[in-house]
Amino acid sequence: DATPSVILTDVTTGQHLIDTTKITQYGQELPVVAGLGINIYNDDEVAIVDSASGWVGKPRSNYDVTVKELVRGDNLWATYGDDIDPETGEVLNRRKIPYPADYTIFFENITDTVDTSFQLGWPSGPSGRPPIPVPFRIWNETEQSWAKFGVVERIRGDSTNYDHIWQPDEPIIILVGDSAGVDPVYPNYKVAWAIRLFPPEDENITPIPPGAGDVIRVTCTKPFRNGETYRFKVIGPGINKAQAKRDMDSVYVVPNPYVAASIFEPSNVYKSGRGERRIYFMNLPEQCKISIYTKTGKLVDTIEHDGTNGNGQESWDLVSKDGMNIAYGIYFYVVEAYGKEAVGKFAVIK
Repeated sequence: DATPSVILTDVTTGQHLIDTTKITQYGQELPVVAGLGINIYNDDEVAIVDSASGWVGKPRSNYDVTVKELVRGDNLWATYGDDIDPETGEVLNRRKIPYPADYTIFFENITDTVDTSFQLGWPSGPSGRPPIPVPFRIWNETEQSWAKFGVVERIRGDSTNYDHIWQPDEPIIILVGDSAGVDPVYPNYKVAWAIRLFPPEDENITPIPPGAGDVIRVTCTKPFRNGETYRFKVIGPGINKAQAKRDMDSVYVVPNPYVAASIFEPSNVYKSGRGERRIYFMNLPEQCKISIYTKTGKLVDTIEHDGTNGNGQESWDLVSKDGMNIAYGIYFYVVEAYGKEAVGKFAVIK
């Protein structure tokens, strides 16, 4: 469907958050609901994603892989591309159809047979194209089924016949039927993608064919299909206690020393002279206890910090627990959280 519909459901509660909504443009923004801002990007064309196609991992084979659709000028086009009336230019049989599905090619050793290719031509005669045994299988990742494919054989040396044995340099073409979900039936089939393996260009390097465990991935952009589901999970905020303990080493006080001319002291537009007396404890863990002492060890004040909104700082107005403005001097603080203590000092000076 060129304009698919989307429904947003909370699978935890079973509630429909957004009912059926048509997607009419790329990057369409859905109504904000439950704190979620969602944009839908529906691809409007089918094309190979080069960065996500080719060998998976580190193959044993040293062949280079190319995955593409058939294009004019390609030597496969004349046989497997669109059939076009040479006089009118009319497409008589649209053979090339980039198919919106991802594929994985699983190889076994070159001498093993695990599948058989699709018949690409009348099998009789020296140039016939019957099904041939191959050492690989192709899995359609999108539709979860084994794919049909053909092998484009090459005539080698002085021979005029095909040998009906797949060689790594013979192209593999993934085939589909006349419509989505329909298997190809000779001679009614379409060519989705062509996969080619090229031996090393350096003639001094011995080509190593694909072997057991080698895998090729074919990935393409594709529009949404009916019934497709994208599932995601929203995780609430939490505390990494181990990281919080490590971060306590970076707790500090600002301004330090505290002086009347400090740029950190907020101004008061309703009064002349100094603003509010205040210092800040910075880089605090989300929840902690701050104890402030004189240099003789007398407890001056205790602050319970709760930064559940992501606030890692806590202010203090320089007033003791007894409601008295503190005197000038050196003070020590102890920050306690998750079984660890961070200790520091600050000065209040004239």
